Amino acid sequence: MRHSVAEEADVYPAVKKKVSESEAEHAKEEHAEAERTMKRLEGLKPDEPEFEAQLALLMHEVREHVAEEETEMFPHMRSVFTEEELVDLGRKVESTKKIAPTRPHPSAPDEPPGDKLLGPVTGLLDRMRDAVTRRGTER
Repeated sequence: MRHSVAEEADVYPAVKKKVSESEAEHAKEEHAEAERTMKRLEGLKPDEPEFEAQLALLMHEVREHVAEEETEMFPHMRSVFTEEELVDLGRKVESTKKIAPTRPHPSAPDEPPGDKLLGPVTGLLDRMRDAVTRRGTER
């Protein structure tokens, strides 16, 4: 989720502005699909019949998204952005990931100003919930 939120907050607006609005919008829609799938998975237990199907769907969605980024969007970005701009964008992504939500929130805004205002608050609440439930730690 952190990666997805950071791409939506930092990378896709830059892509929309300098590369292709349609590429940015397509990538955001792929994120939205995966986020909806993650939300469904979050509500399932591993032994429920639907769990494996949803997990397989998520794996397919993520693999397809990564392949499109690596073969289409990233080459386009490398041809349009300077190396300095790409490094700066990478720094922004890493910074955003530190405060981004850790759980799926498909109904949360993914456009400014809503994402910039609610994202850090949601991220803080997610990290608090993760700490209480010990999510992401070995038990």
